Amino acid sequence: MKRREFLDVSLTPLTSLRFYAAHVANAPESKFERLYRRIAEDVHDGKPLIIITYAGLWPDGKQPENNIHWGTYHGPWRMFRQISKDARISRQYRTNWEELSLERDVYDPVRSAVFTAKCSSERWVKMGAPKEFDVYMVFHAFRNLRAGAVRMAEHLKHDAAQSISAGAKKLRLEDAQIVGYNGHNFYYDGPFYGLKHVKGSPKRQKGVFVIGCDTKPFFRDDLVDTNVTGVAFTTSFMAPEGYNILAMADGLSKAAPGPELARAMNESYRHWQMSTGNKRPGDLFVNDDYGLFRRGESA
Repeated sequence: MKRREFLDVSLTPLTSLRFYAAHVANAPESKFERLYRRIAEDVHDGKPLIIITYAGLWPDGKQPENNIHWGTYHGPWRMFRQISKDARISRQYRTNWEELSLERDVYDPVRSAVFTAKCSSERWVKMGAPKEFDVYMVFHAFRNLRAGAVRMAEHLKHDAAQSISAGAKKLRLEDAQIVGYNGHNFYYDGPFYGLKHVKGSPKRQKGVFVIGCDTKPFFRDDLVDTNVTGVAFTTSFMAPEGYNILAMADGLSKAAPGPELARAMNESYRHWQMSTGNKRPGDLFVNDDYGLFRRGESA
């Protein structure tokens, strides 16, 4: 039998450290690292981290406060609003969100809400960000799911967004670094080509997420490219409820690497599904550094 040859790892601690440092220095920068570096540059310049969720109200948006994708117990707006009051939610997540504003309209978006929290992590400090800075989560709720997704894509690729009231200040939504859609996957209702018509790419690195049933094969190729980091997509049927966005925001607020972020979102999903009596679900969240592309594939 041919003798197998192994790398000699009997190195001194100093030599090992130098070897590791050289490897890291020569490793290509991941798209998550590019996204976090862009955010660190923004907050260093005094801008906040802004995450925007375009929420599709299904099956209709006639009563948003009673809609499973907005106002019921597991709805995104309700869970963010209740996190400081409900121990079942607050003990699962580190970020304590405060609601600054809520706007109602008869036209889309029929609801818009702004939440804020303080963000701090040694990872951000190492990238040049302050020890603590503001993060905002903005929700826009749409009765017309497809129109909401197109608005999200226009925001992602062309910074097409207006300012919004956030307490006593105006928040420049065109500065948002991460945008996404949460809700029913409308591709299951029939063909749709609206996202393919939104051409272009952002000038600076941005993040995008689409949380709904099996979103990777339907949304990935129309949204993710060299300048767009895929933050969260799914690979199976699932419930696009508020705890997914809470877990994602928790990970992003501490600059979690892609695999760590996906793991946290999968664990959060399992917790809430099993707490309501459902069977233990498998992993379903993927991102640019964890399963969004197979080996050899790229945006």
